[in-house]
Amino acid sequence: MRRSKHGSGCLSLWLILIVIVFDQAVKVWVKTHMYYSEDIELFPWWHIRFIENNGMAFGWELGGKYLLTSFRLVAIAVLGIYLINLIRKRASRFYIVCLSLIVAG
Repeated sequence: MRRSKHGSGCLSLWLILIVIVFDQAVKVWVKTHMYYSEDIELFPWWHIRFIENNGMAFGWELGGKYLLTSFRLVAIAVLGIYLINLIRKRASRFYIVCLSLIVAG
């Protein structure tokens, strides 16, 4: 059975939007309801701790905010173009979902 490329594209778009909205909602809630370095245990293996990171992953800083923002925009553009090409080629839905989660993150 053939999948429509629009189905994978819609799935990808919705997944990206849902993850971004959820991520931002959690960040706003943490900023407005927790104090710095407070830790809330949701499960024994999952905690939410309020910290702030001025850099990127692992606190790495990349030459200031403008350069870091430029890097992020270029990375999103490249991944977005790659994702669109995958959808057009009707790549595996699992792979499209995985890449969509990376783009949203």
